[in-house]
Amino acid sequence: MCFPVSEIERQRIVEFGPSKGGLTGAPNSRGFVDSLMRLFPDERARVAALFPLRGEHLRLAALPDGSCSFLGIAGCVLRWEVRPYSCRLFPFWVSAGAVTVRAGMGCLAYAEGRTPEGMLPLLVMNHAMARELHGRMRLAWGMSPGGEVSGLMTAEMEDYA
Repeated sequence: MCFPVSEIERQRIVEFGPSKGGLTGAPNSRGFVDSLMRLFPDERARVAALFPLRGEHLRLAALPDGSCSFLGIAGCVLRWEVRPYSCRLFPFWVSAGAVTVRAGMGCLAYAEGRTPEGMLPLLVMNHAMARELHGRMRLAWGMSPGGEVSGLMTAEMEDYA
């Protein structure tokens, strides 16, 4: 599933992103909406309002081979602070305040670290940063940031804004 891009994220990409790559519309299929409801179980009404069936959402465009259009030889061509929150958060997710892994065997960080505790340092992150990014993503969609967001706004976190 390609995660949707919020209006805030779209504006950042359009304003600061490279000309390579882009955004595209995609249908709000039943499978797509159901997947989001599983990711945001306490926000089912908000998800249904944001992504009505037979509507469309914005997402990162993909190349014919299925890879992201912003993927270059050395990785993502978007600067860290321009990337959508879901991209910055990947391969992690936050559920009930706990940082979990949502990547599979193809993820290099997973192959080496296997658990959030093993993977977070490999990606120069910690639990607080992952919760902060998840909260910011929720805010970008008009949801509450969640009870586990630390409010961390140190110089280190400003890079994640």
